[in-house]
Amino acid sequence: MSQIDTNPYWNQFEPVSKNWFFTFAFICFFIDFVGILTNLLVLYYLIRKRNKGSSNGKIFIINLALTDMLNLTINIPLKTLSNLNQKWIFGKAGNSKSIQF
Repeated sequence: MSQIDTNPYWNQFEPVSKNWFFTFAFICFFIDFVGILTNLLVLYYLIRKRNKGSSNGKIFIINLALTDMLNLTINIPLKTLSNLNQKWIFGKAGNSKSIQF
């Protein structure tokens, strides 16, 4: 297992229990599942809703739902898999600020 460069401050604490990793992975999976389902319902409702033209508010909400689904389908599964493995498994290429929100 490769050692990760960490701030020496964190060395004074005990390692996190394995149960916390699995608990957090389950919570991430649940949030991901519910989030994707609710965003699909919002998109379905807004796209099926027929009114006079497209309002700016409707376009904004569709944009928010799409970007949230993008976050839920990329970032949350990466965090879930890493928690199940109890370390960041995607190397330095996947360790960017966009993923570590």
